[in-house]
Amino acid sequence: MGERPMKISQTAAALLAVVLSASPALAARGEAEIRLGLSELEHKAYGAAISHFAKAAKLKRDSTSYFLLGYAHYQRGFISGSP
Repeated sequence: MGERPMKISQTAAALLAVVLSASPALAARGEAEIRLGLSELEHKAYGAAISHFAKAAKLKRDSTSYFLLGYAHYQRGFISGSP
């Protein structure tokens, strides 16, 4: 059996180019949300931190964003007396 060359439509190629070119911009926005969330954590504004980390998780979809989101939820629960 011979290998068949992969065919890709022009539409699929254009969509892939858009997604790949947007990735650095999304990552930069995600990093900005993480920095804002960390600042809110330092000021014990857990609701605001959760909001920023949730945005970062949607943009970056990486373990750091999800960890920080969980940590902010934990801290908010810990402060309220129910960790």
